[in-house]
Amino acid sequence: MARWAFVEGVEAAFSVGDLQVVRQQLTTAVQGFAPLAFPLVQAPHVAFQARLDASEGRHAEVARTFLTALAMFEQRQMPFWVAVTRLELGEWMTQRGRREEAEGLLGSARTASSSNWPAIPWIERVDAATLDTVTTTVDQHALPA
Repeated sequence: MARWAFVEGVEAAFSVGDLQVVRQQLTTAVQGFAPLAFPLVQAPHVAFQARLDASEGRHAEVARTFLTALAMFEQRQMPFWVAVTRLELGEWMTQRGRREEAEGLLGSARTASSSNWPAIPWIERVDAATLDTVTTTVDQHALPA
């Protein structure tokens, strides 16, 4: 139960833009969970750290950290979180101008979201990120007026 409270608490802090609370929650998770329980929050913790780094402009390690979280979710066979992590990494890559890399992540996130569960909000985010990628790519190839 504490694992879900941790995930929901950090998500809530991100949703209202309170990065100080996000940092506090991440620190508390590392200190507060018993060593045997920590593996249950380790993958979300790593993914949240990537989001925090991206939000605070520390972009050097974001992709590597997201990929670490992705591998952890895949190892634990957590398809929902695999798709969410691919989406978030794809969104970040799109924002950083890495559209070609993002396309594969967004495509696999969309496939997983639509085939495994009715995750309408996630599908809408994938579609928005994909549309942004397509629109930006098309805009780059437009002829000058």
